[in-house]
Amino acid sequence: MRVLAESTGGFTVTNVNNFDKALDRIVREHSLYYLIGYYSSHEKNDVKTRKNAIALNRSDVQIVYRQTSPSPKN
Repeated sequence: MRVLAESTGGFTVTNVNNFDKALDRIVREHSLYYLIGYYSSHEKNDVKTRKNAIALNRSDVQIVYRQTSPSPKN
C-alpha cells in the first residue's frame, strides 16, 4: 500500500488510532492544487516512457508527481 501511494504522489496513514492529522492533511492538500496532463505528439504508439521536466520559480510551492504513469492494459 505504501509503495503504491508514494509512486502515485499520495501518502499512507498506518499504525494510528487518531486520523485527525491525516484528514487535515487531505483537506489541505486537496483544497488548492493544479492537475497538469498532456498528450504526446510522438506519432508512434510504442508505450515507451518519455522524460518530462517540471520546474517552478516559487519557493512556497511544492511539486508532487508520479514518476511514471500506470501501464496500459492490453
